[in-house]
Amino acid sequence: MISENGKTSAAFSLGRVPELGEADLVDFAGASRNAVDLLAEKGDQKDSSASSVYVVRFDKDGNHSLTKLDNPITTYFRPRQLAVFGTGDFFVSGFREDIGKPASYIFKDNGQLVKELEFKKDLSIQRLESERKRSKQQEGANEKPVRETFREQVDLSWAQSAEDGTVYLTRTIPSGPVFIISPGGIVQTVTLTPPEKEVRLVALKLDAGLIAAEYHATKRAKGEPTKCYVSLTEVESGRVRETAEYGFNAQTTALGPVFYKEDILTYLGVRPDNRMVFVKAKLE
Repeated sequence: MISENGKTSAAFSLGRVPELGEADLVDFAGASRNAVDLLAEKGDQKDSSASSVYVVRFDKDGNHSLTKLDNPITTYFRPRQLAVFGTGDFFVSGFREDIGKPASYIFKDNGQLVKELEFKKDLSIQRLESERKRSKQQEGANEKPVRETFREQVDLSWAQSAEDGTVYLTRTIPSGPVFIISPGGIVQTVTLTPPEKEVRLVALKLDAGLIAAEYHATKRAKGEPTKCYVSLTEVESGRVRETAEYGFNAQTTALGPVFYKEDILTYLGVRPDNRMVFVKAKLE
């Protein structure tokens, strides 16, 4: 946990939780200004397809509480993302190994399953296979298997909390989509419009009805900085309000925007002396 003045105020680890000695840390989310939730998965030694999912909450003093989530299907669910609603309930997303589809759920803060969510136009192995057929691509030596591509797209997705109490899940292909979920489970889908064809989506933040999406070009001329774009998209209309372009020097280590509020993006970077630094930027 890093305070506003840039100093480390606390650090957390599953190693502090004896019950989760063999568990894997999957994701983490800010529960409040003074607490962090860790999402953990612990495999079943007798059944490799089964696992238990936990949320560990640490306060700033290092004290923790452990919550075991109801497993909605007992086996085959693999958690990957965690976010916390304004109500304190948990949003957990991942995928089903048995059917090759994403899976997302809402849990009460005591671990009780509230609702399974369904997202239209979401990832699936069947959709990826259809897209390859339409583009007349065949799975070969230089192309990843469809199931592996599906897993990567789910693993690389982001779940984050918004200031208005909702959470949002982003698929990291250039057009998203972004799924905005209310605490009651109402889902709004926003499809993104990339600024160029050959770009990758590297970060996305939401505030006050606007989505700030950062893209980096996948190709660049020798000796030239990588072209980077920040697009502001209106949640309600899906219209791109503004796009700004800047150059990124590959010799500079940047970890991308970590916060967006009132039209200001806060970036986290690493200086040559390996010290982290925060940089604020405003679109103009």
